[in-house]
Amino acid sequence: MTVRARQHHPATRQAGLSLVELLVALAIGVLISLGIVNLFLQSRVSAQQDEETARLQENGRWALRYLSRELAMAGFYGNNIDGSAIATSLTFTSDCGTDWAMDSGVNLEHLDNASDAAATATFDCMVTGEIVPGTDVLAFRRVKDSPAMLDGTAIVPVENNKVYLRLQSLGGSGQLLKGGDLSLADKAAGSGVDTWEYLPKLVFVRSYSQSPGDGISSLCVKRLSTDSSTVSVESTECLVEGVENLQVEFGLDEDIPPDYAADYYTATPTAAQLESAISARIYILSRSVNEVQGYLNDKSYQLGQTSVAANNDGYYRRILHSTVMLRNSSLYEF
Repeated sequence: MTVRARQHHPATRQAGLSLVELLVALAIGVLISLGIVNLFLQSRVSAQQDEETARLQENGRWALRYLSRELAMAGFYGNNIDGSAIATSLTFTSDCGTDWAMDSGVNLEHLDNASDAAATATFDCMVTGEIVPGTDVLAFRRVKDSPAMLDGTAIVPVENNKVYLRLQSLGGSGQLLKGGDLSLADKAAGSGVDTWEYLPKLVFVRSYSQSPGDGISSLCVKRLSTDSSTVSVESTECLVEGVENLQVEFGLDEDIPPDYAADYYTATPTAAQLESAISARIYILSRSVNEVQGYLNDKSYQLGQTSVAANNDGYYRRILHSTVMLRNSSLYEF
């Protein structure tokens, strides 16, 4: 019997990566990683650009709608057409200047390209350093869009510390008083007494939003305070951030007889011209709240008759404008 000898084969050896192959693999990995990081950074910048643009436009449009509404409603006193027929015995502990709240006979006040000194001198409730120099300041006087009480019947609760316009028998004359001063007879159904909440407002562009130095210019307002039994002006409330500049021009109709079409617009009307203006053009320069990475804004802007120089910074900016008709009892006969 023949026995075959077993053959022993050497074990197969696994070859590793050479140094050159390892370096090539690392280089490819680094390139792919850099591409992914670059794509992420570009996506992040693009998302920031979209977010800042959307926010800029939304804030600017809101501010434009708000100002358009206030200008159109200035001088609205419910059933009472003429604000000069409104009387009051209220004492204002702080009236923000000469009869800012009480002088209902003046529907609208306007400071063009106001300086800090001019703003605080005209409206003493303004704090030094609040206003953005070179922007406009507007003071509106009107009542709320809808009544609080009609013919003695409450539509919404009448609050004791709020100021209301009391109208008797569909107006003709009126009186400003506190809600708590309305008599029981006034509040009886069928009394013929209507009440409208009184809403004078001072609107301006402040150089900061939350605290001085934060650099976020904002559209802000001062209203009557209703926190106590006294009548005063409340602290500033900012409505929307990113409003950098506000300019308003007023359309004047100087035809005799008037044809109710603006002959020209001016940013500096006299008090008499302002009371008879038939329309207003609003210009808002809206700015992104944050700077955009890699962007340089070297553009200048024209807001009506006012030029705004380039800031050479990283903020997006847009101009928004609108024209509104004004309520003017001096022009229109009812």
